[in-house]
Amino acid sequence: MEKLRTRDIGYDFIRCTAMMLIVVYHFVTTFDTTSRGGSIIFYKQLMCRHALSFGAIGVCLFFMLSGAVLLMTSKDNIKLKDFYKKRLLKISIPQWISFTISLVAIYTVDKNILHTNVFGIIISFLGLNYCGKPWNHLGIHSTPWITGEWFTAVIIYLYLLFPLLKYLFKKARLITTIIISLIFLVNLKLQILSGWEGWFSISNGLMAFWAGMLFQEYKQYITHPLIIGCGIICLITFIMNPSNILGVDYTKQLICFIFSALLFAVLYNFKISNPFTKYVSKYNYEIYLVHHRIFILFFPALISIKTTNIQIIFAFLVLTGIVFLVAEFIQKISNKVLTLFLP
Repeated sequence: MEKLRTRDIGYDFIRCTAMMLIVVYHFVTTFDTTSRGGSIIFYKQLMCRHALSFGAIGVCLFFMLSGAVLLMTSKDNIKLKDFYKKRLLKISIPQWISFTISLVAIYTVDKNILHTNVFGIIISFLGLNYCGKPWNHLGIHSTPWITGEWFTAVIIYLYLLFPLLKYLFKKARLITTIIISLIFLVNLKLQILSGWEGWFSISNGLMAFWAGMLFQEYKQYITHPLIIGCGIICLITFIMNPSNILGVDYTKQLICFIFSALLFAVLYNFKISNPFTKYVSKYNYEIYLVHHRIFILFFPALISIKTTNIQIIFAFLVLTGIVFLVAEFIQKISNKVLTLFLP
């Protein structure tokens, strides 16, 4: 969360767009799980497009945004203690509060949620359960998903790495870009640093984060003709959906990254600011943490296979409204807690 004097309208518009892409994607996928299809099929065909699914694009945009904004707002000489304290508390306290609220809500529905390894609960509470496989090697076989997504864990790792990344950005930008790109490309095939068919990925997050830093540094060189060209490529790519043509699983993340990088540049230059974009930008992290869990908890009461299109839109508006209210509540509590630790 940037201070007011450092806010950038272009980045706020990207933040709002990315968040809403993820929200509508999880609305559609939760609907499909709950109702087994029905009239949601049109929306699923539009939003769940393999490499170019709304959720994958939204997350990639968020990693790029994190890298760009962090480079923009960080001081030249980073004091590690102050940096880590500020950044980790700002991301962790909302996570802890939303986890607690979500756990209580889930427990009222399914009391078996606590029948798991205590270390799994702790890992989930800390927001570090981006993928179960690494923890399985340590004998921790159950890291229940309570709140948030895999993004939380990877962004924590990237925050921990940022002082080093910023140093390398200044001293060895080209060679670091090559190394990070190679790690990203190699892991697309090997999937050592990834889970869930490659979508839960540290290397993907690192590549997008670094790309955001590069964008922040060189954005003044991106001309309007170049932006128009990026927009045209994005439109053609989305319509053609090349992952269906290529038919190779490990190209999906590469296509998503390239598409998202081009889209990032296009969205930044829209410079749209209104009450809605400001609201979503302000509460975006808390919205991210709770939206999927709220959809899952409330869907059975609103959605069925016979639900009509008008009812789908109504349900989306109602549930999104609930998400916004809960997110606002969590941020207010978080800010009060943060005042105890941060000046």
